[in-house]
Amino acid sequence: MNMPVTFKQQKSIGIISIDYPPVNALSQPVRQGLVEGIEKFEADDSVKAIIIRCENKTFIAGADIKEFGHTPLEPHLPDVVNRIEASNKPVIASLFGTSLGGGFEVALACHYRVALESAKVGLPEVNLGLIPGAGGTQRLPRILGAKRALDMITAGKHYPVTSFFGAGFEESSLFDAIFDSQQNLDSATLLFVNELIKNDRLKIARVGEKLISHDVEDWQKTLSQITKKARGKEALVVAANLIMNSCNMNIADGMAMERKEFIKLRDSDQSAALRFVFGAERMAAKTSFEAAPLEVENVGIIGGGTMGAGIATAFLSSGFQVILMELNQPALDAGEKQVENHFTANLSRGRMTQTQIDEYLSNLTPSIDYQVLAQCDLVIEAV
Repeated sequence: MNMPVTFKQQKSIGIISIDYPPVNALSQPVRQGLVEGIEKFEADDSVKAIIIRCENKTFIAGADIKEFGHTPLEPHLPDVVNRIEASNKPVIASLFGTSLGGGFEVALACHYRVALESAKVGLPEVNLGLIPGAGGTQRLPRILGAKRALDMITAGKHYPVTSFFGAGFEESSLFDAIFDSQQNLDSATLLFVNELIKNDRLKIARVGEKLISHDVEDWQKTLSQITKKARGKEALVVAANLIMNSCNMNIADGMAMERKEFIKLRDSDQSAALRFVFGAERMAAKTSFEAAPLEVENVGIIGGGTMGAGIATAFLSSGFQVILMELNQPALDAGEKQVENHFTANLSRGRMTQTQIDEYLSNLTPSIDYQVLAQCDLVIEAV
């Protein structure tokens, strides 16, 4: 079996290469390899800088989903990123593809970040009911300010690296160089580092030593907006409160608080459910079986509100037998009345005859007994 992390030296530059297909996820061997690479090149006086780069189609795309649900093995990712940032040699992250979650946190811990212009980054943990757990809530605000970091973390989206240049950004706020996508990334990164060495401009700029910019004007209003947007998703609110409360903390205390909140969310039922859905969707995309469509004659619709009544009308108009379900008789009566009103409107516009409408409505069975759904070929939830 090939080692997922290898080391080589090119003149005065040490290169840590990750090759863990398909997306260079942060498995235990990858985390261990990163630490070993930093320590190896730190101890070599001939090495002036260290590059972290990847094989395959992307830089580190995030956590290893095969480790979800298992006790994490050392070294833990927060310790890995802290070890990278503490390096006594400048460390450069060379990004391409999608650097997400823990992969982006590794890049944030490096002293320089370069990327192809086609690359994307993001902290999408909230989509799994989590928050960044390896310094993402601490280092990103120290680079972009609390407001932009908060927007990114609670949105959980992917962002083109080119979107971090322009109005409102310092020229080197997040990336120190962005290369044309037609360039060879390895060659461009080596040239970038060699130019810094040649001009004696190679520095160790630790993000964790910076202060968080207090650029959120009204935290209470912001928290209220995020809570409303979250619609019950705990992770967004936890992330917002965490960034607010850590604005005046040093990075060690902020990361300790981040880790505590991360573990609470990781062990929650909500995150477990969202992670299950994530895994199930990936699994479903890989299935190879084929299925013949079933004949559908009887359709059950749960919910007789505006949407349910409209769906019921559409199926009835197409000749199906429809069972309309509601929780209680008053709600059921209201739903049945909506369906009748839809047909009455078609009658007044001359689109249907009364005979047609009577035939369609004869196929409608209103019910508050869920047992009748057993006879249905298809059930639609429209609560």
